[in-house]
Amino acid sequence: MTPIIGLQLTLWACLAVVGYIYVGYPLLVWLKARSNRGTADSRRLQVSDRSVSIVIVAHNEAKTLPKKIDSLLASTNASAIREILIGLDGSTDDTAQILAARSDDRVKVIPFASRRGKPSVLNDLVPTCQSDIVLLADARQLFDPNCIQRLLEHFDDPSVGVVSGELVLRSDPTQTTAAAGIGFYWRYEKFIRRCESRGRGVPGATGACYAIRKSLFKPIPAATILDDVAIPMQAVVRGYRCLFEPGAQVFDEPSKSTRQESVRKRRTIAGVAQLVTLFPQWTLPWCNPLWFEYV
Repeated sequence: MTPIIGLQLTLWACLAVVGYIYVGYPLLVWLKARSNRGTADSRRLQVSDRSVSIVIVAHNEAKTLPKKIDSLLASTNASAIREILIGLDGSTDDTAQILAARSDDRVKVIPFASRRGKPSVLNDLVPTCQSDIVLLADARQLFDPNCIQRLLEHFDDPSVGVVSGELVLRSDPTQTTAAAGIGFYWRYEKFIRRCESRGRGVPGATGACYAIRKSLFKPIPAATILDDVAIPMQAVVRGYRCLFEPGAQVFDEPSKSTRQESVRKRRTIAGVAQLVTLFPQWTLPWCNPLWFEYV
């Protein structure tokens, strides 16, 4: 083989890999979803009267948390909320004082003196929750009124361990070209998640909103970057399904610039590489029920 032919083969092999990532894999999971559509839809059960504990980790979020809590308490089934635990991760603003003035005693503020990171706070708070279902959320995004109900209705199926909500990026007529592109890519990514959910399941969740059975939560390393993958995957490898529920919506704004989105993407890539070192067994097909989707 001449060097020229070798370089050409390498080029076409690289293009084939990129083509598979962006077109081939989505096509495969779409075909799998179509073949399982009836089965997946039949698993949808009526919401039970179960309760939910909500855990939010925040650092200096005095401006966003009151609106977030208001959106949670405005849910159509707000009566299902047993408690809202706000873990203040080394906050130095007046978040604690602002939240202490609220009249709803379900809102409980737990301050931590030093900033240790979201995984450490989750490791401390989730085991203390009073409900069998725990909803993990971020401080910023606002909840659709039906979000909690749409998440809870899946847990009457004993095979379901985790249910992820859908992060919706609000459209803005004045948005930049970068924001429009990011919105398009996010819709493309959610299409893949919907297809995976109708198949065998999703290897991860939307960090802004997902619910897990408390019994399936296991502490994760304090330095974990992608806690919204590490926590759901620990349930998956124990034989439970992780679903994506597009009707459980939370709302956010897209990144305003390519630079801002680039930082987010680099963090995600670093988190993926870190998962391989923290949980190397998940790269083995006999240890990971969602090995194909995960890889």
